[in-house]
Amino acid sequence: DRRCPFSGEVIGIGRLLSDEVEIEHLIPFADCWDDSATNKVVCLRSANRLKGKQTPFEAFGTGPEWESIAQRAAGLPKGKRWRFAPDARQRFADQGGFLARQLNETGWLARVARTYMAAVTDPNRIHVLPGRLTATIRGKWGLNNLLPDHNFSDAKNRKDHRHHAIDAMVAA
Repeated sequence: DRRCPFSGEVIGIGRLLSDEVEIEHLIPFADCWDDSATNKVVCLRSANRLKGKQTPFEAFGTGPEWESIAQRAAGLPKGKRWRFAPDARQRFADQGGFLARQLNETGWLARVARTYMAAVTDPNRIHVLPGRLTATIRGKWGLNNLLPDHNFSDAKNRKDHRHHAIDAMVAA
């Protein structure tokens, strides 16, 4: 209802466009790398400073204002609502955290790219491979051994970006 979820103060259009208001990450970005809309709310800068690098419950859960915050959070979309729970950090980790979300988004982007390419070229010549298939083939062919710091037959070191060249060869 156009209120700061933490303070409860109304955020009208004039205030929204001022430096009094910020976009805030419910689970701190530095901890989860989740920059999606479901991890963001519009709030007052002063409330954001009080929250700091904590989840909403960590920042306000033991204070007298928590009941009001929880009521406002109940009106948010489901994807945001759970981020106000006491176990929000653990729940994010249990869902696979950053890597699971990135892999899901990568698959979605591959489908979008395929749709776009089909509009400008022969759709029968476009092939999108699932990442798991690429990983399986890479492991079976022993290509993980080409790069240092491999731990499993199908794992790749994501800090060494040369794995992209290997995956391109597998796809080709």
